[in-house]
Amino acid sequence: WQTSPEALRAEMYKDLLIAKVIEREIVPQLSLSEDFVRDFYDQHGDQFREAETVRASHILISASQGADESTRAEALAQANALRAEIIKSSVDFAALAREHSADAATATNGGDLGFVERGQTVPAFEEALFGLEEGSISEVVESPFGFHVIKAIERRTGRIVPFEEASGQIRMLLIEQERQAL
Repeated sequence: WQTSPEALRAEMYKDLLIAKVIEREIVPQLSLSEDFVRDFYDQHGDQFREAETVRASHILISASQGADESTRAEALAQANALRAEIIKSSVDFAALAREHSADAATATNGGDLGFVERGQTVPAFEEALFGLEEGSISEVVESPFGFHVIKAIERRTGRIVPFEEASGQIRMLLIEQERQAL
């Protein structure tokens, strides 16, 4: 079915009026007690669990698993040479990533992958990353994408977000749910 522009405007106007009335008259009357917010926190504890994460950077030397042996050997040699340069001369990892990494999504940011948690990467990459100490460089790691040199920048242990830290977000979520219901 088709709607005329005038009918669409009228419908949008009506929706905006309803939203304004809800915002002005009803939302201010919503009050969520601290006990109600606490109950939500207690009942949804799994949502406030943060996994162990490691902020990582990497340099990817591309070599698909279907590539011929000489191409793979060349890529592996290049990855090993880059790793040796980083280890021996303390050259800037980010600069090398910008110059050499085949990962277009992260190369411009110096290879920065952000915080990674278990299950987000391929197993070999994950095993190497989570085995590193902060600031250390991995051995060359092979994945389906090629060969990686990985740097662990910062490690965050898993934790449960304390109620005091989560309560503001919970309150906003519950108010938005009430608002949507209205």
